[in-house]
Formats: sequence, C-alpha cells, structure tokens
Amino acid sequence: MSEFDKNRKFQEANYISQKIAKRKDILWEEIDGETVLFDPKNKNTYALNRMASIIWEMCDGQHTCFEISSEISDVLNVRADLVLSDVLEVINDLLARKLLETS
Repeated sequence: MSEFDKNRKFQEANYISQKIAKRKDILWEEIDGETVLFDPKNKNTYALNRMASIIWEMCDGQHTCFEISSEISDVLNVRADLVLSDVLEVINDLLARKLLETS
C-alpha cells in the first residue's frame, strides 16, 4: 500500500463515523438531477454528477458516511461495501475542497 493510500485510509477512519455537513456559505443549485456548487471564498464552481449530488444532499449534519452509504445501498439494492467506497471517495474529494465539514 502506497503512502498516499495509507494517509487516505487514516483520514477515512477519522471521519467515517462523524456527521458530515455542507459548509453553510456554499451556494448550490440542482439542475436536471446534477448539482452545481459555488464556493464564495475562492470563487470556484463545481459540478456534481447524479450520485455525488445524492451524497451532497444527504450531507445535512445528521448523517455519517456510513449512514449515507447504508441508505443509498438500501434504495439501490447494491452491496453496502461498494456504496461505502463510492461515498468515501466523493466525501474525501468534497472535504479536500473544503466544501464539507465534520462534527
């Protein structure tokens, strides 16, 4: 396992059971099932695909990564471990861009 993968696994372990929330100042709008985000701090715009949009919507400060993946897994009838991997990838990316917060 590379050093990058080790660091990523460590980060995931640190927040997998924490509640995840959108940063309150992020502006966002859903358009045709996809979501466009605007970060007023750095003036960057981000486009989320449908799955990332669903994950974004569930980042309401009430759900953990595990809970988000469990709900999606139940609705889509897909193995939970596969969904968790996707959820962690999206949340890692959004956290790295400082669009989400943990509690």
